[in-house]
Amino acid sequence: MEIIKYEETGSAEYPYAVSFNRNAKTLRHFNDFAGVLGRLRVKRYDVKLNAWLIDEQGLEAFEALDKRLFPPKKTMKDKMKDLVSVETKKVSDWKNIGTGMKLNLYDYQKQIVKFIIDSHDQEESHDTLIVAPCGAGR
Repeated sequence: MEIIKYEETGSAEYPYAVSFNRNAKTLRHFNDFAGVLGRLRVKRYDVKLNAWLIDEQGLEAFEALDKRLFPPKKTMKDKMKDLVSVETKKVSDWKNIGTGMKLNLYDYQKQIVKFIIDSHDQEESHDTLIVAPCGAGR
């Protein structure tokens, strides 16, 4: 968690000791931390630990606050999954693609060209994105 630092105390009544994690990223959220702490019924301040002693319900409240304030960031792969639909299609009748060209295409290049031609015939959209590894002869 980013908004608090916590450790287990081993106590049955107050199993966790939490304190505000003060840094540049979390400083503006101190009021949110104080608001959650104020709503907790079971809490006590420990001067030796310089932390608030709370129960499991209190820790769950801080976890919910942390998830709301600092949601997990999407990776580029996750963002692209939302934009691109992935379909596996079997490409057939690609052997004669590229005949009459100065340079002959490799089989995998013929399959990609045939896939693009087939996708344009079936869909109203004429945009096709081919994601291929480096060295694939795009």
